[in-house]
Amino acid sequence: MPRIFRSKPFLLALVTALILILTFLARPGGGVSWLKEALNTPLTPIANFFTGVKGSIDDFFASFRDKRELQEELKAYKDRVAELEKGIMDSSRLEEDNAMLRSLLRMREQLDEYETLGAFVVSKVQSNWFTVFTIDKGTWDGVGINSIVVNYLGLVGLVVEVGPKTAKVMAIINVDSTVSGSIAGKETTLARVQGDVILRGESLLRMDMIDSDASVGVGDQVVTSGYGGFYPGGILIGSVRSIYNGRDNFERYAVIEPAVDFTRIKEVMVLTKAETEGGG
Repeated sequence: MPRIFRSKPFLLALVTALILILTFLARPGGGVSWLKEALNTPLTPIANFFTGVKGSIDDFFASFRDKRELQEELKAYKDRVAELEKGIMDSSRLEEDNAMLRSLLRMREQLDEYETLGAFVVSKVQSNWFTVFTIDKGTWDGVGINSIVVNYLGLVGLVVEVGPKTAKVMAIINVDSTVSGSIAGKETTLARVQGDVILRGESLLRMDMIDSDASVGVGDQVVTSGYGGFYPGGILIGSVRSIYNGRDNFERYAVIEPAVDFTRIKEVMVLTKAETEGGG
């Protein structure tokens, strides 16, 4: 091949000529038809190639824009869902707080002869359940041995040791705990409610020594009777989960599910005797 065809000036001139010819042919009615067709035929694949490349580039950026818009829309949906979930949680927490306050108010009215002292649980015996735990109130706050401990759900236990700033509480699910109970609405139906070695594994209570003529059913609420112990009457202990009938009164017993969740206790109230005017 002659050297002139490989020279840069020649190649530049050739490209310029091709551009001018294509521009001329692109004009409406421009050029001679036979020349237009003769040149269109070999140049069509080249034009199609560049058209395809342009279309691919356009599709790429369009898909990129679509993906970005989709991500922005997805983020907006996630933010909205998080906002709604927070609103639901806040509403649920508000309902729980209202229920707790109503329960505390009823308990205060019921136990008007007692002063109530709020306390936090600071430690417990190593166990899945709060059978024995320590609170951050002691003698300096008016807490004494046998002070009654409750929370907004019901009966928790009894103070068994006390120091100046802390006290140890024995929960009613402890095997050493015994409470005189009765069926709510049937206060003459007396029974003994106590912790049980077997049942404490499920945080349950045993109610036995039930009156032989007592009518006890699953779901019945059990409250303190106010007899034979330290607890005043009417504090909710729990509800009857199941009943086992034996041959006599001593073999008959019921399994009680406590009203208090003994797997998680954070705050309690200690009941102390209210001082009367002129008393000490």
